[in-house]
Amino acid sequence: MSQPKKNNTKRSASRFKKFQYDEVRDSPSDARNVLLVVVALIAAVTFQAGVNPPGGVWQEGDRVGRAIYASQKRASYVFLISNTLALSTCILSLHLSLTVPFVMRCFGYFFKKYCMSENDSQIGGQEEVEKRDGQAGQQV
Repeated sequence: MSQPKKNNTKRSASRFKKFQYDEVRDSPSDARNVLLVVVALIAAVTFQAGVNPPGGVWQEGDRVGRAIYASQKRASYVFLISNTLALSTCILSLHLSLTVPFVMRCFGYFFKKYCMSENDSQIGGQEEVEKRDGQAGQQV
C-alpha cells in the first residue's frame, strides 16, 4: 500500500499570493473600496434571497404566499438565520465604513474649532493680563 502524498502548502499558498493585500502594491483606499463592493454585493444577494425565497412561494391553496421551503422546518430555520446574519453583518459593516470617516472628520472639525478657540482665548487672556501688569508697573 502506498503512502498518501503530503500536501505542499507552499505551492498552494503561492497561488493566492497575488490576491493578498500587499502594502507596496495596494493602497488602503483601494482595499477599502474592494471590500465595500463585496459587502454591497453580499447585502444585495441576501436581501433578494429574503424577498424571493429559494424554491418560490405557494401559489394556490391554504399556503398562498408562504415559502415552499418553509414546510421543512430545519432547512428553513438554517436559511433564515444565516440569511439574517449575512444581511445584518453587511449592513453593519457598510454603516461603519461609511460613518466612521464622516464622524472622524466632524470630530476633527469640532476639536479644531472649540478646543483651539479655548486655547486662543486663554492665550489672549494671558496677554491682556501681561499688558495690564505692564501698564500698572509704568504708573507706579
